[in-house]
Amino acid sequence: MSTILIDLGNSALKWAKADAPEKPFTLVHESYGLLDDNIKKEWKRLGVTKAYGCTVASDWMAHSTSNYLKSIGATLHWYSATKQYEGDFTLINNYDHPELLGADRWYAAIGSIALHKNEPLLVCHLGTASTIDSVIPLEEKKYDFLGGRIAPGPALMREGLARGTSHLPRAFGKRMNFPTNTIDAITTGIVDSQLGLIERAVREMQSINKTPKILLAGGAAKVIAPYIKQEFENVDVRHNLVLVGLQTLVRE
Repeated sequence: MSTILIDLGNSALKWAKADAPEKPFTLVHESYGLLDDNIKKEWKRLGVTKAYGCTVASDWMAHSTSNYLKSIGATLHWYSATKQYEGDFTLINNYDHPELLGADRWYAAIGSIALHKNEPLLVCHLGTASTIDSVIPLEEKKYDFLGGRIAPGPALMREGLARGTSHLPRAFGKRMNFPTNTIDAITTGIVDSQLGLIERAVREMQSINKTPKILLAGGAAKVIAPYIKQEFENVDVRHNLVLVGLQTLVRE
C-alpha cells in the first residue's frame, strides 16, 4: 500500500512517494491526454491506495490520471489554491481571487517555505510558462504570498518565434554577450528574457527591503541556473517544490 504525490503540469507529470518527494519521477506528456502505460504499471506495482495532487494540465490528462487511479481502487484528491494555508506556518494568499491562482504556484510557495523558513523567497518555476512569485515573512511562522509574474517559458518562446516567422530555426544554441549567428541570437534573447524577469522581481523585492533567496524549479531551470548564479549568490535549484508543498499539506 502506497501514497503518492502528483504534480500534473502543462507538459509534464511529476510524481513521488509521499515520504520521498526529493526523489521525483518525471514524464513529459505534452498534453497528449492519456496517462502513460509505464506509469500505470508502476503505480499498480506499488499498490497505490491514496494520491494527493494538483493540476494545471488539460482536463483530458487530469481525467485520465483520475480514472486510472480509481480503476485500481485508489483515492485521489486534487488540491487548488486557497485564501490561506494553515499548518506549521501560515501563508496568506494576496491574489485578487485566491482560487484562481495556479495550484502549482501555491504549493510551490508552500514547499519553498518548508525548505527555507524565515526568509524572503522568489519562487521561480521555469516550464511551459515561467512563473516568478514573491513570498515574504511577516512575523514568526507567518508569510505573505505577494503575487508574481507569468511569461512564456523558454521552449514556448522558441516555438512562438519559429511558428510566427518564415525562416527562424527551432534549434537551441549558446547564450553569448554578442551573438554572431541566428541560433545564438535567438538563444541569447530567450535566456536574457528569463533572466530579466527574475532580476526585475529581485529588484522589486529589494525595494521593500526584502532581498530574496531565489528558488529555481521546472524543466528549464538547468538552462537558466548558471546565468542566475553569476548574478546572485543566494540561489537554490530544486525540481520538486510542488511535491514538497503537497507533502507539507498532507503531513499537516
